[in-house]
Amino acid sequence: YIIDSGTYFISAAILLCLRGDYSVLNEGTKVVPKIKTSQQERPKILSILCMPFVAIVNIFRMMCEVLSYLYRSGFGLCVLIKSTGSVIWGSADILNVEFTTVPGDEVATSKRLGLVFSCLGIGCLLGPICSTFVTDPRRPASIQLVCIGAIIFMTLGWIGFAQEPTFLLLCVFTTVRSFGSSIIYVNSSLLLQSLTAPGMLGRVLALEFACCMFFEASSATVTGHFLEKGYAKHTISAGVAIMSGSLFSLWSVYHVFGNGAARKQFNRDTDPTLPRVAQVVKI
Repeated sequence: YIIDSGTYFISAAILLCLRGDYSVLNEGTKVVPKIKTSQQERPKILSILCMPFVAIVNIFRMMCEVLSYLYRSGFGLCVLIKSTGSVIWGSADILNVEFTTVPGDEVATSKRLGLVFSCLGIGCLLGPICSTFVTDPRRPASIQLVCIGAIIFMTLGWIGFAQEPTFLLLCVFTTVRSFGSSIIYVNSSLLLQSLTAPGMLGRVLALEFACCMFFEASSATVTGHFLEKGYAKHTISAGVAIMSGSLFSLWSVYHVFGNGAARKQFNRDTDPTLPRVAQVVKI
């Protein structure tokens, strides 16, 4: 708890040190204040009763707008890169407990589970740092390629879990798996930030996060269901490894054929300090 809280304070301190203008409005956009009359300020019973329905309509309208934007943008499927990672690492939430359980010894179980989570932290720390050495802000294709390549590390981690490893090897494979998952988690959002128009960025990232949480929860639920049905933890790990390898193949084909961030229009040499906004293309 202390370490977790400390990281939040450090993150807040770093954000306070950031300088710059981060307004998402276009330079030519002017905000005109609205002047309300006394009649408009009076609450109306009908408008109050309709507020919940208006909110639902607005949410539906904004969702249609963001889906339409992603469909025409040329990189719409990239919003599912993080979801691909979450459906792979979601099973770990359940299986970590299964692999670290020592029957009849709660103290040993707690220690082993704590060490596994420590290894998760090590992998999550190293992944994003190492990925910066092989990505180029001027070429979003490199970021997309790194995200796809990170699935390899997750696949190797699950293959190790399926081999009935010793506890020491379990920690090693956990670090390898979290190394890949952290690369996907960080760089997938970075990819969308570099491609999405400022006016749509908030909704695109919200959709990405919602999909990520849905697939992670679904993966954990399905894993728990298989455990209740009597499937061995190693068998489930092997199944996740096969699924991970299949997803890697699909995304590799997607990238090799020049889709998403691999499109030439997104990888022209530009000033890396300037924001890159994707032009909407016809598909």
